[in-house]
Parts: sequence; structure tokens; C-alpha cells
Amino acid sequence: MDGVTYRQPIAGWSDDQVLLYVGQFLDPLPEHLTLKHSSMDCYDCTAYRADSADRIALMRARHPTLYAEYAIRKTALGGAISEALKEA
Repeated sequence: MDGVTYRQPIAGWSDDQVLLYVGQFLDPLPEHLTLKHSSMDCYDCTAYRADSADRIALMRARHPTLYAEYAIRKTALGGAISEALKEA
């Protein structure tokens, strides 16, 4: 595109390099940043559960209210899937 310059200075950095850099400005580094799916904005997401096991465990241990909300959604989703499978 003419007139547009894209700068992505950390695009090639590893996760460890990013955390090391961010850690210079945040001390202590929030523990959820070390998780693969680190955004607590996504606390109630039931997708990618295999990849989110560490976030779910952190919620259960440190954020029981958020975990309870997640568990409600997970149970509702499981019920909906079971019902749909019965109808199939």
C-alpha cells in the first residue's frame, strides 16, 4: 500500500524474549502472561480446552469466581452437545 509503513518490531521474537522485555517494565510480571492462552478476558471461553488447561488451572486456584462462571458455561455447552448428539 502506498503511504503505509508497517512496523512490527517484536514480530520475530520468541515468547521468552517478549516476556523478558515486558518484565523490565512490570515487576512482578503478572503470572497469567506466562500461559499459552494468557488473556483473562477470555476466562469463560470453552474453546481450545486442551491448549487452555494451564489457564483453567490458574483460574481454579487463584480466581475461583471466574472459574465458577467458566464451569457454568462449560456445563451448559456439554449439555447442549449431548442433546444435539441424541437428536442426530
